[in-house]
Amino acid sequence: MVVAEHMIWLWVGGGIAFLAGSVLLALARAADRRNYIVQRATPLPLDLVNERDDVWLRGDALSDSPVSAPHFPGAFLVYRYKLEEHVRRTRRTKNGTETYYTWETRETSSGAAVFRLEQGELSIAIDGSAADFKDLLHKTDRIGSWRHSLSYLPCPCTVSAVGSVGDGKQVLEPYQNIPLMVTPKERKDFIRDAERAETLMRFFGFLLFWLGLAAAAYGLFDFTSWPARTSGRFHPAALAAAASLASALFLPVWLIYVFNTFVAYRVRVQNAWRQVDVDIKMRWDLVPQLVSTVKGYMKHEQDVLEKLTSMRGQGASGDTARKIAMEAGVLGLLLKFNVVVEKYPDLKASLPVQRLMRELRAIEEKIAHGRLIYNEAVTEYNQNVLVFPRGLVARVFGFTEMPVFSAGSDERSVPAVGGVS
Repeated sequence: MVVAEHMIWLWVGGGIAFLAGSVLLALARAADRRNYIVQRATPLPLDLVNERDDVWLRGDALSDSPVSAPHFPGAFLVYRYKLEEHVRRTRRTKNGTETYYTWETRETSSGAAVFRLEQGELSIAIDGSAADFKDLLHKTDRIGSWRHSLSYLPCPCTVSAVGSVGDGKQVLEPYQNIPLMVTPKERKDFIRDAERAETLMRFFGFLLFWLGLAAAAYGLFDFTSWPARTSGRFHPAALAAAASLASALFLPVWLIYVFNTFVAYRVRVQNAWRQVDVDIKMRWDLVPQLVSTVKGYMKHEQDVLEKLTSMRGQGASGDTARKIAMEAGVLGLLLKFNVVVEKYPDLKASLPVQRLMRELRAIEEKIAHGRLIYNEAVTEYNQNVLVFPRGLVARVFGFTEMPVFSAGSDERSVPAVGGVS
């Protein structure tokens, strides 16, 4: 049997759509992992960072030696330049030859500066050549048949940076699976846009995957003349059969993908809690030092210290549910402790107390951020458990809702312990 040209095009088009969908799904999975890693980094002011913290920082980017770009004047933190020429080309067609115009790249270059991210009097160094710059600005200048294109960030400008703190808290750098990334967007806007892009990639990935299967199946039915002879024309019966076969082949792939997604999200919830648990343990390890340092000053406030010591004993040995239940009380006690410290000027002026208070505030910032990440992971997991049709898969495989970590009326509030900022 001779294979008609339109059948070949159906199979080729279906194969291309199938591969494109598979690539998009793989990219969506990779973007999901990358977004989660970036999302976990804690937004902190520079005065609270410690070495090897994974942090989001925002401040003014300045450089003593900014880079310069071809054709475009100015000082830049980073640039990517491309020079293109508008040229005429010919190609052969069934009717002979035709002329068309296209832009062809003649030159490219790029550069990135070493710069400082400053917050007030504090700063941290970033090597632009090691950073992944996102959301660059764009300029285009066309002169005759030449087009100059520039993607850039000016110097100075305000940026957000995510990375790992290293070299004695002097540099922000990539470390292990933590990237070094710089963007002019604020953290919440960057994460929102990244999640939207991930959702679109996943949607179109599944759509192209299914369309590829359907196109290949339609070509097969057209080739075998089943369920009806199409004679190279559109036939509803063949289309319905192709859609049914594509759906039957698509369903197990979708089930496996959704099951693996549930497993990944559940692991993220567990990992998010482990990080919160580590920070809570660091808080309780700091309490004995804090109590020992201030008890000589707070002779008339022993009940606060005793409650803090007692709560440490309960919280350090409790399970997850107990620690979550205690958190509102812990925040309330720390706020009360802060009020008491404010009553003792000599205590506030003590350097050891200031150091401990600063450490405690940094830990509380991390706990608050960890609680946010935990709740976001739980919310994402619960949404997938409840939404149709993924909820059906969840019930079949025993995935159930998880509780959020509520610490009171304002979950993001962090006590400004001891007035230290």
